[in-house]
Amino acid sequence: MDTLVHAVLYVGVILLVPLSVLVPLLALEYVRDDGPTEPRLSDPPRNVSSGNGLSALAATGAAESASDAVACRTCGAVNEGRYTFCRECADNLAGR
Repeated sequence: MDTLVHAVLYVGVILLVPLSVLVPLLALEYVRDDGPTEPRLSDPPRNVSSGNGLSALAATGAAESASDAVACRTCGAVNEGRYTFCRECADNLAGR
């Protein structure tokens, strides 16, 4: 009889402890609503007329050379060297 009680208690602890942690976490994720989701990086902006988020080459339609160009993260100037910052912005960030 004691072994049966120990087995039931052991199984109860094994099941109840993880559930007591997981159920509130899952309920919190279910209840939490951040509103509309932000677009992912794989979804490019659709407004190509302004060029926001796209390099100038891609906005003008030169798709074959647009993959070689990168826009500066600070000023947005097209950068053929595939750097995330143009030289002027990099010098300013470095304190030169």
